[in-house]
Amino acid sequence: GSGGGGGGGSAARAIGMAAVRGDPERMVGLDCEMVMTAEGLELARISLVDAEGRVLMDELVQPTHAVIDHNTRYSGITEQMLAGATLTLAGAR
Repeated sequence: GSGGGGGGGSAARAIGMAAVRGDPERMVGLDCEMVMTAEGLELARISLVDAEGRVLMDELVQPTHAVIDHNTRYSGITEQMLAGATLTLAGAR
């Protein structure tokens, strides 16, 4: 990932509500990449862009459980990429 991560829950909710109201200057695009773990699908990457396509967040997320399939063909995520991931799901939220 690009580092960082952290709080911002209320800001994220505010952005989400603005998007619901249709304010194009506050809309965001969200993409999540998932990997298969021993407990099912888990988040491995989260990306957010604004209405202009500027990257607001692009982070690798360390799955909680053992990864059994990185789904690289679809996700683009590799074992090597996740090896350095330190952000947790709780941190991404």
